[in-house]
Amino acid sequence: MSIIYKIFLSVLSFHSFLIDAQPAEKTIAILNEIDQLYRSNSSHAKITMKIENPNWQRQLSLKIWTKGKDRTLAKILSPKKDKGIASLRIKKEMWNYFPKIKKQIKIPPSMMMGAWMGSDFSNDDLVKQTYLTDSYDVSLNQSKTEYFFTLTPKKTAVSVWTKILIKVRIKDKIPSMYEYFNEKNEVARRLTFSQIKNYSGRNIPSLLVMRPLDKKGHKTTIQYDHVDFDIKLADDFFSFRQLKKSP
Repeated sequence: MSIIYKIFLSVLSFHSFLIDAQPAEKTIAILNEIDQLYRSNSSHAKITMKIENPNWQRQLSLKIWTKGKDRTLAKILSPKKDKGIASLRIKKEMWNYFPKIKKQIKIPPSMMMGAWMGSDFSNDDLVKQTYLTDSYDVSLNQSKTEYFFTLTPKKTAVSVWTKILIKVRIKDKIPSMYEYFNEKNEVARRLTFSQIKNYSGRNIPSLLVMRPLDKKGHKTTIQYDHVDFDIKLADDFFSFRQLKKSP
């Protein structure tokens, strides 16, 4: 899950407060650090995901394990009807497992931006397939208290977003908002971060809210209930055997 999160307030509203753009090396280093916020070298998290729209609501409890930038395993604990549904990513490949039919399904690259379990988060969001600096060119400006990142897709990258704007607090490099722009240069969805808590000696926003702005009344919240960072996990933990194992 891995999860992750990049941000902005509208460039025009704070032009007069910006300090000179930062060197590329510093920009990439800061953004990679933010990318690692919920992962570190390895992690194990328990989260609650609540999916809401005008017609229905559902709540999922999950466990997510990560190692480095290449391995993620997520398993649904509840509700009972979804228990055991799991997602595994190893490098650039991803599989979903459905215990009721005892079948694992490989997710093609074209489906990575598809919704995960009917939520407003994509498969890519959940398992963190890409680091932002791998797929986007980045520029950075800052005020006295905040960094403002502007990300545009590299020529070689495949992205549904024409731009991502990110807002981050300078004092602790904690993000507060991401905005994702569509082909019409309109904000298509907004991800906000709040309720900072300390887990394993690391401060992170424990509440994430994703809102698709073209779908009135839709939102998905992720509440981090607990996170352990830098735990011991072997590479072979991220396997089809673990994918199919009951949580």
